[in-house]
Amino acid sequence: MAHFTGTAVDGSWFAEWVDRPIPLDDLVLETQVFTEHRPAAVLDTCDPRVYRPIIVDAGRSMSYVVAPVVLADEVVGFFHADHAPGQRRSGPVDRNVLWTFAQGFSLAYERLVFAERIQAQRERLHAALGSAEALIATPGVALDLAWMPGEDGHLRAEEEHIGERAAAPARPPDEELTDREGEVLRLLAVGATNAQIADQLVVSESTVKTHVRHILRKLRAVNRAQAISRYLGVAPLAPI
Repeated sequence: MAHFTGTAVDGSWFAEWVDRPIPLDDLVLETQVFTEHRPAAVLDTCDPRVYRPIIVDAGRSMSYVVAPVVLADEVVGFFHADHAPGQRRSGPVDRNVLWTFAQGFSLAYERLVFAERIQAQRERLHAALGSAEALIATPGVALDLAWMPGEDGHLRAEEEHIGERAAAPARPPDEELTDREGEVLRLLAVGATNAQIADQLVVSESTVKTHVRHILRKLRAVNRAQAISRYLGVAPLAPI
Protein backbone atom coordinates (compact mmCIF):
# COMPACT_ATOMS: atom_id res chain seq x y z
CA MET A 1 0.00 0.00 0.00
CA ALA A 2 1.10 3.58 -0.56
CA HIS A 3 0.05 6.97 0.80
CA PHE A 4 0.97 10.25 -0.89
CA THR A 5 0.60 13.79 0.46
CA GLY A 6 0.27 17.00 -1.51
CA THR A 7 -2.14 17.84 -4.29
CA ALA A 8 0.58 17.87 -6.94
CA VAL A 9 1.73 14.30 -6.22
CA ASP A 10 0.86 11.69 -8.84
CA GLY A 11 0.79 8.26 -7.19
CA SER A 12 -0.66 6.35 -10.13
CA TRP A 13 2.75 4.76 -10.81
CA PHE A 14 2.43 2.66 -7.66
CA ALA A 15 -0.52 0.57 -8.91
CA GLU A 16 1.68 -1.80 -10.91
CA TRP A 17 3.82 -2.54 -7.83
CA VAL A 18 1.01 -3.83 -5.63
CA ASP A 19 1.75 -7.40 -4.41
CA ARG A 20 5.26 -7.26 -5.87
CA PRO A 21 7.62 -7.56 -2.89
CA ILE A 22 11.20 -6.34 -2.68
CA PRO A 23 13.46 -9.41 -2.98
CA LEU A 24 15.72 -9.89 0.04
CA ASP A 25 19.28 -10.72 -0.97
CA ASP A 26 22.80 -9.68 -0.06
CA LEU A 27 22.66 -6.54 -2.23
CA VAL A 28 19.47 -5.05 -0.77
CA LEU A 29 19.46 -2.73 2.25
CA GLU A 30 16.14 -4.16 3.45
CA THR A 31 17.92 -7.47 4.10
CA GLN A 32 20.00 -5.75 6.77
CA VAL A 33 16.88 -4.14 8.26
CA PHE A 34 15.18 -7.55 8.24
CA THR A 35 18.11 -9.24 9.96
CA GLU A 36 18.91 -6.60 12.56
CA HIS A 37 15.32 -5.51 13.33
CA ARG A 38 16.47 -1.88 13.10
CA PRO A 39 15.56 1.07 10.84
CA ALA A 40 17.88 2.60 8.26
CA ALA A 41 18.27 5.87 6.41
CA VAL A 42 19.44 6.08 2.79
CA LEU A 43 20.86 9.55 2.29
CA ASP A 44 21.54 8.96 -1.39
CA THR A 45 19.70 6.45 -3.58
CA CYS A 46 22.85 6.03 -5.66
CA ASP A 47 23.82 3.59 -2.90
CA PRO A 48 24.28 0.21 -4.66
CA ARG A 49 22.26 -1.52 -1.92
CA VAL A 50 19.07 0.31 -2.89
CA TYR A 51 16.40 -1.69 -4.74
CA ARG A 52 16.13 0.62 -7.73
CA PRO A 53 13.12 -0.69 -9.74
CA ILE A 54 10.43 0.57 -7.37
CA ILE A 55 12.20 3.08 -5.12
CA VAL A 56 14.32 4.98 -7.65
CA ASP A 57 13.25 4.16 -11.20
CA ALA A 58 9.49 4.27 -10.51
CA GLY A 59 9.27 6.30 -7.29
CA ARG A 60 11.94 8.88 -8.24
CA SER A 61 13.21 8.91 -4.68
CA MET A 62 16.53 10.63 -4.00
CA SER A 63 16.67 9.51 -0.34
CA TYR A 64 14.40 7.55 1.96
CA VAL A 65 14.06 5.84 5.33
CA VAL A 66 12.86 2.31 6.10
CA ALA A 67 11.67 0.68 9.33
CA PRO A 68 10.62 -2.93 10.00
CA VAL A 69 7.25 -4.07 11.32
CA VAL A 70 8.13 -6.58 14.05
CA LEU A 71 5.56 -8.99 15.52
CA ALA A 72 6.60 -11.61 18.08
CA ASP A 73 10.27 -10.95 17.26
CA GLU A 74 9.67 -11.58 13.56
CA VAL A 75 9.74 -9.00 10.77
CA VAL A 76 6.50 -9.20 8.79
CA GLY A 77 6.81 -6.05 6.68
CA PHE A 78 8.46 -2.68 6.09
CA PHE A 79 7.53 0.98 6.14
CA HIS A 80 9.27 3.23 3.61
CA ALA A 81 9.04 7.02 3.59
CA ASP A 82 10.60 9.89 1.66
CA HIS A 83 9.98 13.53 0.70
CA ALA A 84 9.54 12.95 -3.05
CA PRO A 85 8.87 14.76 -5.30
CA GLY A 86 10.30 17.61 -3.23
CA GLN A 87 13.99 18.39 -2.95
CA ARG A 88 14.23 17.79 0.79
CA ARG A 89 16.35 14.77 1.66
CA SER A 90 15.51 12.18 4.29
CA GLY A 91 17.81 11.90 7.30
CA PRO A 92 18.27 10.46 10.81
CA VAL A 93 15.33 12.41 12.24
CA ASP A 94 12.98 10.96 9.61
CA ARG A 95 14.40 7.51 10.36
CA ASN A 96 13.71 7.86 14.11
CA VAL A 97 10.19 9.20 13.54
CA LEU A 98 9.34 6.34 11.20
CA TRP A 99 10.83 3.80 13.63
CA THR A 100 8.65 5.16 16.45
CA PHE A 101 5.59 4.94 14.21
CA ALA A 102 6.47 1.37 13.15
CA GLN A 103 6.86 0.26 16.77
CA GLY A 104 3.49 1.73 17.73
CA PHE A 105 1.87 0.14 14.69
CA SER A 106 3.39 -3.24 15.59
CA LEU A 107 1.98 -3.07 19.13
CA ALA A 108 -1.48 -2.10 17.90
CA TYR A 109 -1.50 -4.82 15.24
CA GLU A 110 -0.27 -7.48 17.68
CA ARG A 111 -3.02 -6.52 20.12
CA LEU A 112 -5.59 -6.90 17.32
CA VAL A 113 -4.23 -10.35 16.42
CA PHE A 114 -4.45 -11.48 20.05
CA ALA A 115 -8.03 -10.19 20.28
CA GLU A 116 -8.99 -12.19 17.18
CA ARG A 117 -7.38 -15.34 18.61
CA ILE A 118 -9.23 -14.92 21.90
CA GLN A 119 -12.51 -14.50 20.04
CA ALA A 120 -11.80 -17.64 17.99
CA GLN A 121 -11.10 -19.58 21.20
CA ARG A 122 -14.34 -18.32 22.72
CA GLU A 123 -16.30 -19.43 19.66
CA ARG A 124 -14.67 -22.86 19.75
CA LEU A 125 -15.40 -23.22 23.47
CA HIS A 126 -19.00 -22.14 22.89
CA ALA A 127 -19.38 -24.76 20.15
CA ALA A 128 -17.84 -27.45 22.34
CA LEU A 129 -20.12 -26.63 25.26
CA GLY A 130 -23.11 -26.62 22.94
CA SER A 131 -22.24 -30.10 21.67
CA ALA A 132 -21.72 -31.36 25.22
CA GLU A 133 -25.06 -29.90 26.33
CA ALA A 134 -26.82 -31.61 23.43
CA LEU A 135 -25.22 -34.95 24.29
CA ILE A 136 -26.20 -34.66 27.93
CA ALA A 137 -29.79 -33.84 26.98
CA THR A 138 -30.02 -36.80 24.58
CA PRO A 139 -31.87 -39.81 26.08
CA GLY A 140 -29.71 -42.91 26.13
CA VAL A 141 -27.25 -43.38 28.96
CA ALA A 142 -27.98 -42.45 32.53
CA LEU A 143 -25.41 -42.74 35.30
CA ASP A 144 -26.24 -43.88 38.82
CA LEU A 145 -23.22 -43.01 40.92
CA ALA A 146 -22.96 -45.26 43.95
CA TRP A 147 -20.18 -44.17 46.26
CA MET A 148 -18.51 -47.17 47.86
CA PRO A 149 -15.20 -47.67 49.69
CA GLY A 150 -12.42 -49.08 47.52
CA GLU A 151 -9.62 -51.43 48.43
CA ASP A 152 -7.45 -48.46 49.42
CA GLY A 153 -10.10 -47.11 51.76
CA HIS A 154 -11.00 -44.18 49.51
CA LEU A 155 -14.43 -43.60 48.06
CA ARG A 156 -14.98 -44.57 44.41
CA ALA A 157 -17.91 -44.21 42.02
CA GLU A 158 -19.54 -47.07 40.16
CA GLU A 159 -21.49 -46.52 36.95
CA GLU A 160 -24.69 -48.30 36.16
CA HIS A 161 -25.90 -47.95 32.56
CA ILE A 162 -29.66 -47.72 32.51
CA GLY A 163 -32.35 -46.25 30.28
CA GLU A 164 -33.06 -46.54 26.61
CA ARG A 165 -29.58 -47.60 25.55
CA ALA A 166 -29.68 -50.62 27.85
CA ALA A 167 -33.11 -51.57 26.59
CA ALA A 168 -32.54 -50.97 22.88
CA PRO A 169 -29.31 -50.00 21.12
CA ALA A 170 -29.38 -46.91 18.91
CA ARG A 171 -30.35 -47.50 15.29
CA PRO A 172 -27.23 -47.70 13.08
CA PRO A 173 -26.90 -45.23 10.20
CA ASP A 174 -28.39 -46.18 6.85
CA GLU A 175 -25.00 -45.73 5.19
CA GLU A 176 -21.48 -46.20 6.50
CA LEU A 177 -19.42 -43.06 6.97
CA THR A 178 -16.24 -42.81 4.96
CA ASP A 179 -12.91 -42.51 6.76
CA ARG A 180 -12.74 -38.81 6.01
CA GLU A 181 -16.33 -38.25 7.21
CA GLY A 182 -15.38 -40.06 10.41
CA GLU A 183 -12.44 -37.70 10.87
CA VAL A 184 -14.70 -34.70 10.34
CA LEU A 185 -17.24 -36.04 12.83
CA ARG A 186 -14.58 -36.66 15.47
CA LEU A 187 -13.42 -33.06 15.11
CA LEU A 188 -17.02 -31.84 15.30
CA ALA A 189 -17.39 -33.74 18.56
CA VAL A 190 -14.66 -31.68 20.21
CA GLY A 191 -16.20 -28.42 19.03
CA ALA A 192 -14.00 -27.62 16.04
CA THR A 193 -15.32 -25.07 13.53
CA ASN A 194 -15.35 -25.57 9.76
CA ALA A 195 -12.24 -23.43 9.44
CA GLN A 196 -10.40 -25.39 12.13
CA ILE A 197 -11.39 -28.71 10.55
CA ALA A 198 -10.24 -27.49 7.14
CA ASP A 199 -6.90 -26.45 8.62
CA GLN A 200 -6.49 -29.77 10.45
CA LEU A 201 -7.33 -31.92 7.41
CA VAL A 202 -5.66 -29.59 4.88
CA VAL A 203 -8.82 -29.13 2.80
CA SER A 204 -11.05 -26.18 1.90
CA GLU A 205 -13.97 -25.04 4.06
CA SER A 206 -16.37 -25.85 1.21
CA THR A 207 -15.11 -29.46 1.28
CA VAL A 208 -15.72 -29.61 5.03
CA LYS A 209 -19.29 -28.30 4.53
CA THR A 210 -19.88 -31.02 1.94
CA HIS A 211 -18.67 -33.71 4.36
CA VAL A 212 -20.94 -32.30 7.09
CA ARG A 213 -23.97 -32.44 4.76
CA HIS A 214 -23.19 -36.09 3.93
CA ILE A 215 -22.80 -36.89 7.63
CA LEU A 216 -26.15 -35.31 8.52
CA ARG A 217 -27.86 -37.20 5.69
CA LYS A 218 -26.34 -40.56 6.55
CA LEU A 219 -27.09 -40.22 10.27
CA ARG A 220 -30.55 -38.73 9.61
CA ALA A 221 -29.67 -35.77 11.80
CA VAL A 222 -31.06 -32.26 11.58
CA ASN A 223 -27.98 -30.58 13.05
CA ARG A 224 -24.43 -31.26 14.15
CA ALA A 225 -25.26 -31.89 17.79
CA GLN A 226 -27.79 -34.54 16.85
CA ALA A 227 -25.33 -36.17 14.45
CA ILE A 228 -22.70 -36.37 17.19
CA SER A 229 -25.10 -37.87 19.72
CA ARG A 230 -26.44 -40.44 17.25
CA TYR A 231 -22.99 -41.50 16.18
CA LEU A 232 -21.88 -41.83 19.79
CA GLY A 233 -24.86 -44.09 20.36
CA VAL A 234 -23.52 -46.44 17.69
CA ALA A 235 -19.78 -46.39 18.36
CA PRO A 236 -17.87 -44.23 20.83
CA LEU A 237 -15.48 -41.84 19.20
CA ALA A 238 -11.81 -42.73 19.27
CA PRO A 239 -9.52 -40.30 21.10
CA ILE A 240 -7.86 -37.66 18.95
